[in-house]
Amino acid sequence: MVGGSHNSLVVVIKDSLVVFDAPVSDWQSNWTLSTLRAKYLGKPVKYLVLDSAREVQVHAIEPNPRAQGLLIGYVPDARLAFVTDIWSPGGPLPDKLNPGFAALVAGVKKAGIQPVKFAGGHGSTGDYAPLAALEGK
Repeated sequence: MVGGSHNSLVVVIKDSLVVFDAPVSDWQSNWTLSTLRAKYLGKPVKYLVLDSAREVQVHAIEPNPRAQGLLIGYVPDARLAFVTDIWSPGGPLPDKLNPGFAALVAGVKKAGIQPVKFAGGHGSTGDYAPLAALEGK
């Protein structure tokens, strides 16, 4: 999207839009959103990606027993990950990995990431090490 003093990258996905690098002013933001509404007939902006010095990664957890295309987020410098549906961090753990937990542990390994803590989509947080320690039990 070209206009004003700054440009934005707009990606059309199935039912919404992803906008990279938000405009620099209220005027520019309003112009961008108004133009997107007119061009894409009210399709909502679902994701806004801003420039930052912090890296954010997204990793697929496949296969898993919950949903095709299940993703986790990861912030490497904080060693913090985000998960929903296959684990609600912070709760009691079983004696051995269930299929969802096993998929998450395998996915973390496959991605080569090293989370210390997970934030859960249902409002809880928990340390990852106790879950990972169940592998092979």
